[in-house]
Amino acid sequence: MPDTDAHDKAASEYAHLSFTARALAACKPVEWRQPGDLLQLSWAPAARGLIVVLNLWAGIGSVLFGLLAIGFRAICLAFEPDPDARETLRANFPNIVLVDSLDEFSFGNLEPLLKRRNPIAVLVAAGCPRHGLSDPVTAARARNNRSPAEWVATVVNGIRAEVSVPVLTLLENEAGINRHTS
Repeated sequence: MPDTDAHDKAASEYAHLSFTARALAACKPVEWRQPGDLLQLSWAPAARGLIVVLNLWAGIGSVLFGLLAIGFRAICLAFEPDPDARETLRANFPNIVLVDSLDEFSFGNLEPLLKRRNPIAVLVAAGCPRHGLSDPVTAARARNNRSPAEWVATVVNGIRAEVSVPVLTLLENEAGINRHTS
């Protein structure tokens, strides 16, 4: 018989958390889910252990594709405003936690995951929007007065101040990343 007391205790431990925090604490590592095989690159062996990927403007998942291709295991929190890219991202990597707002990238949402999984690093990856003045970016700037580069800096600095593991940053080489700063 299942131990209902243990289940009730675990459920109450996470009850006060946001949906995003609960989803991250419970999620499985990212997997490739397409008919073809994932490209495997024979570089030096990837680091052992799990990394947490915070993927801002994730597109269709090229950062995750690359990480998996070189052998990393990752749990991913992703933001992508484009509906077609979101659909493709979800189809390619069903285990990601996909959010609708950049405000979800907070230490409070990561803390339960970090305590439960003990990752070796946090990677903040940003494939900044192709069109710095696209509707989702314009709306986000109007609400928060932040450029894509400022969002990345805010997330990195907020996470780095709270964790003991390395916090790495990967910025896609995008010509317009700083063009639309305030």
